[in-house]
Amino acid sequence: MDSEVPGLDIFYTVDGAMQTFIHPNIPRPVEIPDGPVTVRVVTYRDGKQLGHLITLNPEQLKKRATKN
Repeated sequence: MDSEVPGLDIFYTVDGAMQTFIHPNIPRPVEIPDGPVTVRVVTYRDGKQLGHLITLNPEQLKKRATKN
């Protein structure tokens, strides 16, 4: 995953958890577990959230991944 704006930290979960449980520093490539998952992604700069929290199911994530 990449952001459209350089210099942002991308935080995510694959278990549907909200920000309390978000894990920073997305490994490349992101490994999504099999089965029903909810991916939540949000970006931060200097400890402040930028943009909106995005929630994706596996099908939506695959569609975004194939665009690049």
